[in-house]
Parts: sequence; structure tokens; C-alpha cells
Amino acid sequence: MVEQRSPKPQVVGSSPSWPVRFIMSNSNLNLKDRAIWSFVIIVWLTVLWLMNSYIVSNKLIPVLIAMVLIVFSVFVLGKTTGFNVFFEKIMQVKSESSKVTWANWDATRKTAVMVSVLVAVFALLMWMVDSAFTLAVKTML
Repeated sequence: MVEQRSPKPQVVGSSPSWPVRFIMSNSNLNLKDRAIWSFVIIVWLTVLWLMNSYIVSNKLIPVLIAMVLIVFSVFVLGKTTGFNVFFEKIMQVKSESSKVTWANWDATRKTAVMVSVLVAVFALLMWMVDSAFTLAVKTML
């Protein structure tokens, strides 16, 4: 028997494997970009600490602060090369996910029914073993 390596076209959901690349390595960021990322992280941590430190009676205020922080972060980080690399990777993921073959509804339904039946059988077996142990302990005491 010969082992077949991935991708296996006959297996639903099999896709080619690619080498792992980190989104942000040290070579992607220059000194200016590192300073900008550090600044945004410090701002986020400070605001989160302040929101956690003070009790806010109105629940809308933290949501608004978080939304402003997100817009601020996207605006500031959008000027860095690391952020552009991040969005390029997101677009690559979107492109690769379109190449994945998904199971049809009939196969999904059959698998879901089989899993449900096996879970029910396993639960029944566990209940029977638990009942047997309970009965054994009660008779010994």
C-alpha cells in the first residue's frame, strides 16, 4: 500500500498545504512602523485599563470608545507596511478559501445524523455504566 500525500482530491475539504509564513516578521517592519505599532498598542492598553478601572454606568460609552479606537487604529496603522502585508495575507486567505471543496448538503446531513446517533448511543452506554456502579456502591454500603 502506497501512502498518498496531501492534497487528496478524493477527500472532501482537502486543499494543498502551503509553507507557513508569519504575517509580521521583524524584516517587514522598519523603525517608524514599529514605533507606530507600539504607540497604538500602548493607547489600546491604556484605554482598556481606564475602562476597566472606572465603573461606567452607561454601557454605551465603552462601545463608543471601542469603535473610536478601532477607527483610530485602522487609520493610523493603515500607513504602515505591516498593516498592508496583513491585508494582503487576508486577501490570500480569501482567495485560497474559494479553492476549498465543500461537502454537499446530503453528505453533511448524513454525517450530522450519524454523529447524533453515536452521541446518543454513547450517552446511553455511559448512563448504563453509571447506573451499574451506583447500584454496586449502594449494595456494598
